[in-house]
Amino acid sequence: MDIAVLDIGGTAVKYGLYHRGALCRRGQIDTLGERGAADVLQRAGDALEKLGSFDAIGVSTRGQITREGVVYFDTEDIRSWSKTPVTELLQARFSIPVATENDVNCMALGEGSRGAASGMRDYLCIAFGTGVGGALVQNGRLYRGARGFAGEVGLMFFRDAVWETYASASALLAAAQKQDPDITDGHALCACLASDASRAALSGWLPAAAQGLGGLIHAFDPECVILGGGLMRCAELVRMVAEETRRLLAPGFETTCILPAALGSDAMLLGAAVVARQRLSRR
Repeated sequence: MDIAVLDIGGTAVKYGLYHRGALCRRGQIDTLGERGAADVLQRAGDALEKLGSFDAIGVSTRGQITREGVVYFDTEDIRSWSKTPVTELLQARFSIPVATENDVNCMALGEGSRGAASGMRDYLCIAFGTGVGGALVQNGRLYRGARGFAGEVGLMFFRDAVWETYASASALLAAAQKQDPDITDGHALCACLASDASRAALSGWLPAAAQGLGGLIHAFDPECVILGGGLMRCAELVRMVAEETRRLLAPGFETTCILPAALGSDAMLLGAAVVARQRLSRR
């Protein structure tokens, strides 16, 4: 069974073919979200048609995704993406089964299939980006909640706002840029973690990140927490987050491992294949 897979993000749409347990024929197009949802899906579909024949489509995308594959809500990085019935529109075009899932949920499934969480039954995935996204796997199955929206950990109330206000990658970069305007992105930050500017930014960000992670560990008792997002490719930053978090954990929880995601954007594509296979198995 061949599955076409999509990962629709605010900047890029990645695609490929899941064939005999591996990703192949991968490619990428610009999202061009300012053109609107219909244009994004049209060009994404055009990209899939170049892959040849396939039996199903799996879609990883940003936003709150209903069980029916509708984007219930998202920010306007892609114009009119909220309320877009992704599954319905792609099924109408290709006349094959389509499954659509939140991108961090797909990341969790991908990392569990052959990444940092391989072989684990109970784990959390937390993605630090513009916001903070999350996914919870319990007893080997993705926990989606009553409406399908579980995992929106960035919206947990925290101090006088929500957690992602203080703990997102964007918040860390903004704090670092106030200290040093030359720190323009995550690569620049990770290259100078020992600098005065980075230390000043981390002095506020690290406790916020660790307090949120510690609360989630206490609430769900996972075997492991997988940290994703571009900044978490920096091994030293992951080490600092893990160390700060373990300092806060109650006895019995300190053995929870905290690891960087292993698969990068491939995790979303692999996770999209997983949800498509699951949809086919329910038919």
